[in-house]
Amino acid sequence: MNGLTHSCKMSALLGALLLSMLACMADIQVELNGRALAFTQPPELINGRTMVPMRDIFEALGARVDWNNDTLTVTATRGDSRTTGHWENGRHGK
Repeated sequence: MNGLTHSCKMSALLGALLLSMLACMADIQVELNGRALAFTQPPELINGRTMVPMRDIFEALGARVDWNNDTLTVTATRGDSRTTGHWENGRHGK
């Protein structure tokens, strides 16, 4: 499978498992299947966008998360599904 297919599967998985985000002024709560998730770092509202620690969400979904510091790449794997992200200059790249 290509990377787009894996990304689509992971996105569908997130949607199918009823991930809901409730953003309030200073307190952002994330629920998965009706249960509040705990995070290693708190979610933040930055420039009108809600930023959440994806490692905690992927692990709550049963995925394994690996970070490659040499390539600045994160990979989340669950069963046959895999999604990756790459960072350059402190920003998510393609």
